[in-house]
Amino acid sequence: DNMHGCYNTAICNYDGGDCCEDTCQDKGSEYKECGQDGYACRNPDSANCDSDYTAKCKTNADDEKKKADEVTCQDNEQKYRLIMYDSFGDGWDTTTVKLKKSGSNKNIIEATLPSGSEGTEYICLSKEPTCYNAITSGGTWGVEVSWEIKTMKE
Repeated sequence: DNMHGCYNTAICNYDGGDCCEDTCQDKGSEYKECGQDGYACRNPDSANCDSDYTAKCKTNADDEKKKADEVTCQDNEQKYRLIMYDSFGDGWDTTTVKLKKSGSNKNIIEATLPSGSEGTEYICLSKEPTCYNAITSGGTWGVEVSWEIKTMKE
């Protein structure tokens, strides 16, 4: 997930004091208490994993596979993942990312993250080396927004 520090992340075993009701362990800390700020469950192993906070919930794996299978590429294309992040965790408001082949005015995709801290769209890009232009625009909180393109195997 695209959040810095040790707060409700894998490196902290998802116990940043504000995590999953069923797995949180505050170990008697005087500085934090499970659920002190409500629960923002990002632990993929928890039954309470909330897909608004992460796309890694195991309960969402079948939905993501179905979504990926719905995108069919042409023979000269390969499927990729456009992974969008919001560091505050509330989606991109009106921010969008547009991807175009260099020299073209046609969008390959125009995407946004409607809610949560992470989301994925599936796109088809050329198998041949090709230049693309990516434009992120709109919205008020641009410093919260980031994205990356990865192969299906990554």
